[in-house]
Amino acid sequence: MKMLVLRSFFIWVLSSILIHAMVVPIDFSSGDHTLFLDVNASIIDSDVDSLLDDGVYLFVPSYYTAAYLATLLVEGEEVVVTAEYNSLEVELSYVFSSSDYASPGDEIELSFLITNFYDVSNTVLLEVSDNNFNVDFEDTILLSSLSSNTERYTFDVPSTINDGEYDLTFLLTDQYGVEYTGFFEISVQRSENDLVLADVSFDACEGIVQYTVENLALSDVDDAIIRVDSGSSLLEYDYFSVGSNTGYGSYSGSLLTTVSDDFILRVYNPDGSNADYSHISYDTCINSSLVEEVTETETIIEDNSVAETDSVSSLDTSVQSVSVGTEFRDLSELEIALYVILGPIAIIILWSFLLFLRNLLK
Repeated sequence: MKMLVLRSFFIWVLSSILIHAMVVPIDFSSGDHTLFLDVNASIIDSDVDSLLDDGVYLFVPSYYTAAYLATLLVEGEEVVVTAEYNSLEVELSYVFSSSDYASPGDEIELSFLITNFYDVSNTVLLEVSDNNFNVDFEDTILLSSLSSNTERYTFDVPSTINDGEYDLTFLLTDQYGVEYTGFFEISVQRSENDLVLADVSFDACEGIVQYTVENLALSDVDDAIIRVDSGSSLLEYDYFSVGSNTGYGSYSGSLLTTVSDDFILRVYNPDGSNADYSHISYDTCINSSLVEEVTETETIIEDNSVAETDSVSSLDTSVQSVSVGTEFRDLSELEIALYVILGPIAIIILWSFLLFLRNLLK
């Protein structure tokens, strides 16, 4: 009797859930989908083709993308039937230098094979974010109906990442709001001698690459190699040794190079394995001592004609005179004042002398 009561209660709870809402998962990999709901019901409304035959049949074509399917009347209560689509399929793969694990400085390529099972085009947002690998990017992908695309993305394994197993997660969101998430399992192993490029600078005028290498290992390193690579050419290289300093030692050096394009500075362990590298952008040498400041051109206007003086360097402190066609305009203000004052006096003296001669001759 007790078991019968419990069973009846369970059926009542299940019926209550079905009466309020019903969500049906749909896998578009099967194309057009037929849903059969084993309930004694009548159809109030339906946005897809439906049929009552010892239950309810709903026929969902592959191009249908709406969540709402139908409204049923079950035991006097309305039940809304909605669809939860599985419209995408994602296959993952990745490639890095080693076969089983990644090392600092390795380049990892992520590959996403995405299949769209909708009979209409679908726009997908792909997001990958991870603090361990310093990865944070997103991309919008347009998929045609019933088609597949392969998307590839690359990034470098940080030189300071620790040994361990990491789950690099991703998120796909299609234009209908359906989300797909997953992760890549990536194993990272550091070598015994862990050399890291901590600081790099390049002087294009002097052709000098300055660098600092840090040793994160617990042991000293002898005869490690640092070299300049431009394309497929090895330009310069040098050997160096650095102590561990209880797990953290550093060595600073420089290389004289004749690069003329972007190049890579690489660090190798004594056994020849790649430890770290840095991409360097080549900038054309600009000698600041050859840059001459120029003042604005001075313009003098006279008699409706224009004469322009030569541009004068800001470092040139000499005074250049400019001929303007008359002697008077070459006089200073003091000379002009003397002309104005002494001129009338000279005239008065001249007239006085002439009058004296006139009276003397009478």
